Amino acid sequence: EDLHNRGYRITGGCKFGADYLAYPDDPLRFHATMSVRVVTDWCEPFHARALSGFLRCSHAARKHAVYAGVEPSDDDASAGTRVVYLTGMPDGGFAGLAAAAE
Repeated sequence: EDLHNRGYRITGGCKFGADYLAYPDDPLRFHATMSVRVVTDWCEPFHARALSGFLRCSHAARKHAVYAGVEPSDDDASAGTRVVYLTGMPDGGFAGLAAAAE
């Protein structure tokens, strides 16, 4: 919902190993710019292989890898009010990937 409120169009992302894909506009006219996985518990550790696999799969498809979840809070009044994003992208962006491949 937060990404939708920020102007992104959201579709399912299982084809790319994600929970969702985020598009800057109409999915019929644009490619997705982000592969999104939902984090249900930020206190759980990220496993290196899973993180690496998600980053590699997303980057091979030229998408930013994004983990998204609700910020953990000890205060019940503010629990579930702020979405936190953790992103992964290649150094130098995707243009840097193209240059490195040449």
